[in-house]
Amino acid sequence: MKKMLFCACAFLAFGFASAQSEQLKFGVKAGLNVSNWTGDADTDSKIGGYIGGLVDLPIAGNFHLQPELLFQSEGAEDLELIYARIPVMAKYYIIQNLALEAGPVFGAKLGGDSFADDNTKSIDVQLAGGAAYEFSFGLFVDARFNAGLVNINENDGEDFGTAVFQVGAGYRF
Repeated sequence: MKKMLFCACAFLAFGFASAQSEQLKFGVKAGLNVSNWTGDADTDSKIGGYIGGLVDLPIAGNFHLQPELLFQSEGAEDLELIYARIPVMAKYYIIQNLALEAGPVFGAKLGGDSFADDNTKSIDVQLAGGAAYEFSFGLFVDARFNAGLVNINENDGEDFGTAVFQVGAGYRF
């Protein structure tokens, strides 16, 4: 976990140093999750939420990089997990104000209900893809699907991961 946070901080510091300050944008976002476990787990979906912040780093032309720090509630059925997630989204503006985005999502479990907390690993990695629309006054809306890439089951036997659909809104300053 310490290595992941150090890498995220180093990544953000590098981005700040290389981006022009008048183009660099900070923002906040929040929304809803519909999550479930995939693989051997036979569960129903859970509705949760997320809140966090972001930095939008222009790279070249229509290509941007957007690291985020999100705190989110997810899981399955009556099983809840709380994660700190660091999505690092590559964004490409296909037309003015509309961007497609994709990238890895690194997660560290912060806690959850006792059964889910005791039986899942503390680190998760996902691959995310989605789209965002930005209004000219700073408001944006986005939708994203995150597919788990690793087995989060702490025990032998079942192999399951995470799957999360997110919709939300935010504001860039």
